[in-house]
Amino acid sequence: MALRYGRIKIWYGLLVIVMLELVVYGAFTGISEYCKNALYNQFNIAAADKREVTDVPYASIINKYAGQEGVDSYLVAAVIKAESSFNSRALSKTGALGLMQVMPDTWRLVNAKLKVCEERHSGDCAFQCYYDPDLNIHIGTAYLGQLVRRYNGNLVLAIAAYNAGPKAVDDKGGIPSNAETQDYVVRVITYWYSLTASPAALYMRWIKKCEQARRYVWWITAITLFALAVVIRQMVLRYGWRRWC
Repeated sequence: MALRYGRIKIWYGLLVIVMLELVVYGAFTGISEYCKNALYNQFNIAAADKREVTDVPYASIINKYAGQEGVDSYLVAAVIKAESSFNSRALSKTGALGLMQVMPDTWRLVNAKLKVCEERHSGDCAFQCYYDPDLNIHIGTAYLGQLVRRYNGNLVLAIAAYNAGPKAVDDKGGIPSNAETQDYVVRVITYWYSLTASPAALYMRWIKKCEQARRYVWWITAITLFALAVVIRQMVLRYGWRRWC
């Protein structure tokens, strides 16, 4: 009998812990979403100024093509920082290449109009083109500009689409819920605020930590729910449904 009541106490204890964890998870989610939406709105306004960047690698190239596309140079620089950390020879596991990590299919699609290598070689572009800083920034910035116009100047959605593809953004009707894209958007905006020496960068870092804490709480809650399920199963097998609850 004592063992039975002991297990019941464990069950109720785990149930209370799960409820508390869900409250904490909801609090982290609410705070994070509220702050993110506020800062995203602020970012869309602030990054619409289209200023030229000065103190980053390839600044002159960035300013040239950002000016042509009508996008903020700091935004292009922030994307490059997030994509390759200004490594012109960067190559991702998915096959994205160069400073702005352009996929070959995207390159061909954008280059069909730009023809950046028309006088350099015949046929399709290859690695020597993808890794060329001028060409890569030209194609990447043109693609980013297309996304900015597609989403009517909503830079946050353009950044999300640069990472996940416009179809994923269109299907979701906003930023896709996968962790990679969510983190990517936060990283790019954080870099933008850092490059512009804005104090809001501190808030972006805090939001990222809040997101990490929310995920930790979710996994802890999942483990607690599993433990709760194990206790329930043992109680049901030993005492039946009606004799212990």
